[in-house]
Amino acid sequence: MKKFVTGVLSLCLVVLVGCSESELHKSMEGMGGAYKAMKDSQTAEAMKAKLDTFKAQLAIAQRQPVNPEDQNTFDEGLKKVEEQVAQLELALETGSLEVANTILAQLREINKEYHDKMGVE
Repeated sequence: MKKFVTGVLSLCLVVLVGCSESELHKSMEGMGGAYKAMKDSQTAEAMKAKLDTFKAQLAIAQRQPVNPEDQNTFDEGLKKVEEQVAQLELALETGSLEVANTILAQLREINKEYHDKMGVE
C-alpha cells in the first residue's frame, strides 16, 4: 500500500511539473498581451505604458534557453523584435501614433515569420 501511495504521489508530481508553464512561455504570453494592448491604444502615451511591459517580457524571453538547434534562429528573431521596439520607442517619443502602428504591424510580421521558422503554433 505504501508503494502504491508513493507511486501515485510521484505521478501527481510529474504531472504537475509537466503542466507548469515555462518562463519562456509566460514571457511570450506577456509580450502577446502587451502587443494587443498597444495595438488597441488610442494615444501614444497609452502605447508607451504598454511598451514598458512588452520590453520587460522581451528581456525575460531573451534570457531563456531553447533547443540548441533552434537557439540561433530564436536569438535572431528576438534581436529583430528588439530593433523594432527601439524604432517604436522613437516613434512614440515624437508622438507619432501612425508610425507606431506601422511598426506594430511589422512586429506582428516578425512574430509570424519566426514562429513559422521554429514551428511554433
